[in-house]
Amino acid sequence: MGNTDTKLNFRKAVIQLTTKTQPIEASDEAFWEQFWSESVTCVQDVFTLIPAAEIRALREESPSNLATLCYKAVEKLVSAADCGCPSQREQQTVLNCVRLLTRVLPYIFEDPDWRGFFWSTLPGQSEETENESPPLAQSLINAISDLLFCPDFTVASSRKTGPDNPEDMHTIDSCEYIWEAGVGFAHSPTRNQYYDQNRCEIIKLLLTCFSETMYLPPVADAHSHPNQWIQYFSSTENRHALPLFTSLLNIVCAYDPVGYGVPYNHLMFNDSSEPLVEGALQVLCVTLENDSSSQQNVSVDGTSGGTAMEQQSDVRHFHMKEIQRLIKQPFFTQNLTYVSHTHLFIQLLDVPSLYISIDKMTERAAPDECNADPTLKELATSSGTHNVQPPNEIQDPTDGEKEEGAEGTEKPKMTRTKSLPSSPASPTHSAAGSDAGGRAPMIRTASTSSPGAWVATPDWVMSWKQKLPLQTIMRMLQVLVPQVEKICIDKGLTDESEILKFLQHGTLVGLLPVPHPILIRKYQANSGTTMWFRTYLWGVIYLRNVDPPVWYDTNVKLFEIQRV
Repeated sequence: MGNTDTKLNFRKAVIQLTTKTQPIEASDEAFWEQFWSESVTCVQDVFTLIPAAEIRALREESPSNLATLCYKAVEKLVSAADCGCPSQREQQTVLNCVRLLTRVLPYIFEDPDWRGFFWSTLPGQSEETENESPPLAQSLINAISDLLFCPDFTVASSRKTGPDNPEDMHTIDSCEYIWEAGVGFAHSPTRNQYYDQNRCEIIKLLLTCFSETMYLPPVADAHSHPNQWIQYFSSTENRHALPLFTSLLNIVCAYDPVGYGVPYNHLMFNDSSEPLVEGALQVLCVTLENDSSSQQNVSVDGTSGGTAMEQQSDVRHFHMKEIQRLIKQPFFTQNLTYVSHTHLFIQLLDVPSLYISIDKMTERAAPDECNADPTLKELATSSGTHNVQPPNEIQDPTDGEKEEGAEGTEKPKMTRTKSLPSSPASPTHSAAGSDAGGRAPMIRTASTSSPGAWVATPDWVMSWKQKLPLQTIMRMLQVLVPQVEKICIDKGLTDESEILKFLQHGTLVGLLPVPHPILIRKYQANSGTTMWFRTYLWGVIYLRNVDPPVWYDTNVKLFEIQRV
């Protein structure tokens, strides 16, 4: 009952905010505290108790109240990032501010007049401090980055702390708090479900900040400038940029979806780390995809040049090995998008390396689809006879309905291969069933054919036969048939076992046509493929974030949403 009362109080505060005609002062702490107090305890409550229609009404009818709400929520996060949040109450306040901003930001981005709000000056600033204070967006990104390395909230403290002895957030070296072993960090911290859940909620807010891209139309002119949120987050102005990147990357690469080794194990139990892995992967993909042509690559020591990721071959090997391992585990995980993994793979590695990796994976997974072994191991004359016997009727299971010809004749069901065209057939042609020996059925033609009936001709056969990839087979027959005939005549062979022994010990190395070399075409970035990747990536992110539905029922313009 008490929980219902607190939700009711939160709902009353939302109604009061949206219905007041006069602006509510930022100094009215008692009123604003209602939105991030302990009245709500989960993100679903925030999304339920703040409907989309009321956010839009607040934006249109009381814009100053919406601006103050965002400012006060960011102010709370900045305060927590400065002092830490050692107590349970302070942590709950931070989470509610994160949830509130995650709910409101998409409705700010969907209105072009509001998109610059977070990059403007804060309310109540004097002209002297206007140029010194950072925009609200930078304050929010800095606070988010700090909170992702907040001891006892998102990372384990390296020393004994508590409400009376918090760590100084300004002196924390976040490189010592990287989330997982891998790039730049050798120690693997003990996994903590509470930390993972808090990281997930903050990462979702970070992804929401980046989602301004979704509200731009899919034309090159609208995306001519990089996303400011992503640009600042990944710049050297963010002191946590490098440890954040390595934390996200290591969390993804260290994830083990196999678990107990049982396929479809997500149907039996929940994996608390998978939502964090997916969120980390989405942030990585979005930040790597953002156009950074106007930025210089800065190495770890702050000098211009290639990034640390490009300078260390062992790091590249780490990427390839771990992400390849994840791509090959489609049955052990429920949520991960494997094409997103591949997109991250392309971003981090050179495309030729990707081709080589995929080629090796293909050879292991489907050896029968690769080049044939030139040494023949087993070949039976009976099976060879059956194989070269041309089929007399080929049925297409997808072509179930008969079509009427121009002259009223009916077409039988035919297979439409890439090289074998269909042809009209006479209604007097019929096919007999297969005999007991398994040979191909024979066509029975009526003794009298109707005028104008179609008849197979040598020219028709050649028209599709020339298109079949028979060069290797014909070359093999040219070499082997004379040899088999000669040995049969010389030794008077009548038993096919002797012929098989002859073929098994023979070789066609150097006789078959040499396959052309593999051509590696390095990917060249262009506006068309960039827009395609961007649209696809954000479309996947839109669909994957349904609990809570962050962008549902907002005016997304980057792609079209079809509701059924």
